[in-house]
Amino acid sequence: DSGNEYKMILDRNTTSNIKWKNSSNDTVGADKLAIDTADWSNSGTTRRIRESEIRSITGNTTNSFFYFGSKSTTSYSSQTAEQKAIQQSYHWLFDYTLGCEDYGCKYTDDNSINYWASNVSGSTSHVWYVGYNGKLDSTYYNGNGGIRPVLEIPKSLIG
Repeated sequence: DSGNEYKMILDRNTTSNIKWKNSSNDTVGADKLAIDTADWSNSGTTRRIRESEIRSITGNTTNSFFYFGSKSTTSYSSQTAEQKAIQQSYHWLFDYTLGCEDYGCKYTDDNSINYWASNVSGSTSHVWYVGYNGKLDSTYYNGNGGIRPVLEIPKSLIG
């Protein structure tokens, strides 16, 4: 709930295993997001989740990659029981990714190990992603990932 709109992230990817950019440097992922959500135009806008939103949700304000439970570079297998419980509470951020059940999610999917988030600020060659292992990290554009839209719906449409 933010001002005059509701912001919601879809609970699964609309598309799996696409490159963010292809060899000719076309933005395949952004184009696919527009195609996947074209018929939603009367319901508000769609976009990728921002890295800053993930940090806000999980309470991590550092500039490095991190696992949701530890809020640091401590992987799930090395986390304390309390940290694992925290990571499991964020399952909805990485549910429906391939192999996520080993890292605290509730629902796995056989299609994609991650999904694309916002571009890395100041970089033309990196994009943030949310991984199957409950981690926010960045990579070069040439990796594969899913598309999981954030919907911004004006409150006026709901009533």
